[in-house]
Amino acid sequence: MLIYILLPIALAVPGIFLCTERAGKVGKAIYSVYFGVVIFLLAGFRSFVGTDYKSYAQLYQYFNFAEMDEVSRLAHEKGFVVPLKILSYGFEGYYAMFLVIAFVIALGTAVYIYRFSSRPWVSAAAFVCYGLLFYSMNFMRQFIAGVIIMFAMEFIRDKCFFRYLALVMLASCFHWSALVMIPFYFILQIRLEPLVLAEYSVVSLMLLVFSNDIIELGLKTFYTKYLTDYTPDIGSGIPWFYLIGYGLLFAAAFALRKRLYERDPMNSIYLSALFFVVLFELLGAKQAMLSRFGLLFILPVFLGLAPEIADAAIEFAKEKFPDKKRIAAVCTAAVMIIYSGGFFARLLSVGSNGSVPYRTIYEYTEDLW
Repeated sequence: MLIYILLPIALAVPGIFLCTERAGKVGKAIYSVYFGVVIFLLAGFRSFVGTDYKSYAQLYQYFNFAEMDEVSRLAHEKGFVVPLKILSYGFEGYYAMFLVIAFVIALGTAVYIYRFSSRPWVSAAAFVCYGLLFYSMNFMRQFIAGVIIMFAMEFIRDKCFFRYLALVMLASCFHWSALVMIPFYFILQIRLEPLVLAEYSVVSLMLLVFSNDIIELGLKTFYTKYLTDYTPDIGSGIPWFYLIGYGLLFAAAFALRKRLYERDPMNSIYLSALFFVVLFELLGAKQAMLSRFGLLFILPVFLGLAPEIADAAIEFAKEKFPDKKRIAAVCTAAVMIIYSGGFFARLLSVGSNGSVPYRTIYEYTEDLW
């Protein structure tokens, strides 16, 4: 567990020195590469870390002897299985798959941090502390789709529907759930204000009440195998601390919304995305499967919005206490660090989808069957 405990510090400290005005784009680029390499090594060289690790390893082993036409008939999305089948021609061991997936995820997040984050080291720390790293170690198909959707968000801001649609369709090749993002091109353009939030809240409560019916419809339409096979995501909910943790962060961001909107128009889209993260965690508290849709929104929230919230909160504190600006800034930063650290500690204490303890391919193996 020590590697996880040290990880936020190892990511944040170099960023404080590299991501400065003096260092400029060069320093930011160096830090983004550093972040990507660390995430790639951690995720790529793990062994049986994550609840889904074994099932994906077994799938890759199947690719070693299955023909391409057999692979193409699998229920899994073709954008995921076909490239891995091609990979299996050259690399028999399933570790190759995890290295490739880790590279894709690390590259995507590093590029996004470089291009869009106002404080890359805050984005990097948020990626770890709020569980995105652990999500990437488990829901790999959907997380890759989430990385693609993350880049599609800028086309919402620029009002380029067809470019947005093209990326959504590409994301759906890795996980079909990305298709639900099509109407969100329009929804995420609606700026969150008290009246809009009230309307969203009413709809959210209705969805919560009818969540069992939503799950039943989804099983009959998309997940027919779960009608007979047991899965813990059906009929049970995820821990409440996800909802509480993300919900309090949303409350703080909503309170600072005017500052956030003034800082960058993109923050309006990010804030709306954060609301839907909270919504799907609310639904997931009753039906765990529904929480997975939040993965399609969560990456731009923490990579793009988290540093904006931090800066807006510090600005607010300085204005509230003009005679003690430095103390106000330090105290505000301390509160955010403690809050993020507490959420991360909770993730570690529950194992976060089987990601704890951490083991490498050099020290741990297990029989796949």
